Amino acid sequence: MKILHCLALAILTCAVGCNPQSRDGSSRSSEGQSKTIENAAATTSQQPLSKASEGMRKLRQKALTSSSADFGLSSTLEYPKVYGALAEFPMDEGTLTIVSFCDGNASLYTTGTLGVIGGFAHEPVRNAATKFVKAAQDFHGEAVTTNEFPYPKSDRVRFYLLTFDGVRFIDTDL
Repeated sequence: MKILHCLALAILTCAVGCNPQSRDGSSRSSEGQSKTIENAAATTSQQPLSKASEGMRKLRQKALTSSSADFGLSSTLEYPKVYGALAEFPMDEGTLTIVSFCDGNASLYTTGTLGVIGGFAHEPVRNAATKFVKAAQDFHGEAVTTNEFPYPKSDRVRFYLLTFDGVRFIDTDL
């Protein structure tokens, strides 16, 4: 229940507070990630719709396959096991993915053409992102290690935990 509460908080703050126009790279510990996301977002916003949805898929894949070092993140007392978390659930004919990192970075991707990038520039989004990753710490032991990253089935919610020792997931009823 705690993780679902954080998921709802993350969704609301991303939907309300993220503004792709304000990707100014304001003080963040994962500056490299910011630039990668900015470049991908700029590319997708200038391409046909099918290219934009592919851009969202690539950003998701990058979050799932990059290491904590790639984002400039390391284990701390506050985040000893998990540095990021993804929450994915069905939406209409596609999937919505919320990506949160322990430094407060958060983005929202879909398998369609919608993507909201730059949440780190907004305090409510940073707070929701860090709360979501903190909640994910509690589920580290229950999550299963994986190297495959399918989207959830239409009646399921899937959580990916980005850990300092690999990716783990939890799949549950919607």
